[in-house]
Amino acid sequence: MRIIGMRVGSVVVLLAACSAIAGCASIPTSGAVQAGEGEVVFDEDLFPISPQIPEDDPLRLVEGFVTASTAGVTDDFSNIRGYLVGSAASEWDPLAKVTIYGTGDFTSVWDEEASTVTYSLPLAATVSADGQMTEYEAGTRATVIFEVYNVSSGRWRISSLDDGILISEAGLALVFRPVILTFGSRDGQVAVSDLRWFPRRNIATHATLALINGPSHWLKDAVQTGLAPTAKLVVDAVPVEGGQADVALSTGSVGSATESTLALEQIQRTLLALPDVAGVNVTVGGLTMGMDPGGTLSDPPVPSSKAAVIIDGRLGVWDGEQILVPDGAGRLPGDSHDVAFAYDEEKVAVVVGEGTLATASIPGNLVPAGEAKPAVRNVTLSTVLKGDRLTAPSFDREGWLWTAEAEGEGLLHAIGPKGERVDLSIPGAEGRDIGGIAVSHDGVRVAILSREGGLWRLGVLALVRAQDGTPSFAGAILDIGAEMGSSEEVVWVDDRVIAVLGAAEQGGTGTVRLVTIGGRTEAIASPTNAVGLAARNGVGSITAITRDGSLYLRVNTVWSPVVTGSSVTGFAFSG
Repeated sequence: MRIIGMRVGSVVVLLAACSAIAGCASIPTSGAVQAGEGEVVFDEDLFPISPQIPEDDPLRLVEGFVTASTAGVTDDFSNIRGYLVGSAASEWDPLAKVTIYGTGDFTSVWDEEASTVTYSLPLAATVSADGQMTEYEAGTRATVIFEVYNVSSGRWRISSLDDGILISEAGLALVFRPVILTFGSRDGQVAVSDLRWFPRRNIATHATLALINGPSHWLKDAVQTGLAPTAKLVVDAVPVEGGQADVALSTGSVGSATESTLALEQIQRTLLALPDVAGVNVTVGGLTMGMDPGGTLSDPPVPSSKAAVIIDGRLGVWDGEQILVPDGAGRLPGDSHDVAFAYDEEKVAVVVGEGTLATASIPGNLVPAGEAKPAVRNVTLSTVLKGDRLTAPSFDREGWLWTAEAEGEGLLHAIGPKGERVDLSIPGAEGRDIGGIAVSHDGVRVAILSREGGLWRLGVLALVRAQDGTPSFAGAILDIGAEMGSSEEVVWVDDRVIAVLGAAEQGGTGTVRLVTIGGRTEAIASPTNAVGLAARNGVGSITAITRDGSLYLRVNTVWSPVVTGSSVTGFAFSG
């Protein structure tokens, strides 16, 4: 299949598709995408393929092939190859690329002279051979060309097509599932996730082979793996029987004892997250690998329920239930904003004016904000960076404080726990405006909201650090999600999901986009007049600040007020 990204207007739907209830996933023609909940139970008998190939018409032949592609995932594409002829039948690689189409208009055009059927369809996302998903903006379309051959009078087969399959968003959820591969941070302390998409059929095999092949290209310099470059399975299969996954690695798949321990933990963490795996047995050259059940990698730190707050011009703390402020003290300069909270819960950072980044310690003698005497004493601030227009700051788990210049400099600024400073150039960011940055809980990745050519984009980059945690360089930006519109702020929701607040007009609601790295984007409405976001761990911890200084918490699908009647202008959990 040749796929060419393009934008076109609405066209007449010409595709015929069978109902999913009748036994195969149909090609949608209208309607909005609906988000479902709950685990889909996979059944390989869900998609029976009719032996009757619509061979009397090239258009129906190709349409039948596309519709049957979803079912083909469940039987290793053995039946669907009946649609193909010649070298196409033997050489076609269906999982080299998965093209995911969304709802909208489709066309299929038969060119009798060229013997081709050309599809135009709405392009939602693609999944590469190694399981990495890329999303596309709404309105993007793909063109796919099939060559067909008249094998005998009135009998057509597909004679040439590019590798890969077409599948609907609903079909993807039925026959693929997201898999979290585990790698280690460079300091060997924290597990780092790398989300991929693989067929549910033989998923343990797909996941193990992906671990052996290593992390995603954008992440590889910032993480480590215990599997050697020569690692391979004795047989390209990881059988799962009675909940037990058996991983047989060949001799030379691991190196030192430390690497062996890391490799085993990576395999166990990755496979035990699969729904049908309750135990993992790993052998190298026939010898069983053993490891301390506690492992060596920790999960990324989860911020506590405490948060740093700027309320009524003074520094305070949210203790999980109420806002506390220093009695008679805690006053900040009037132009202070964008607070950040360290993981040790002892240090905060604020931006003063446009370009001064300062730190302070959490004050003592805290009382409920409504009971505190007016602030007559200032917070003691220590200036750590002078810039022109700095983004909101972010702490990492090592205690480093991060910010960036908002206008076209292409640099990340990091200030260490002892005041040391490191400036990192961001490859590909020169000339971009930076709207916001946030460091992930694992300290390995940075989310960057940037604008280029008038369009806001969300990207991630990997941080490469020395053993002592000192940043050494940053990787190139990987743009994720779709176009972000006019955006206000970016925060990490957990170790895989990033939230971006879209700007709202006075009195209106904006949009919070929840972008999964390596997955799809979900959009939810923000509270009216939202101007800021914070998150601790999970969608249920997302907190929004509104223009009148109120705080709202995302509870299920509703924004519930937690603080009203006060002027909150800054709120941040650790990070």
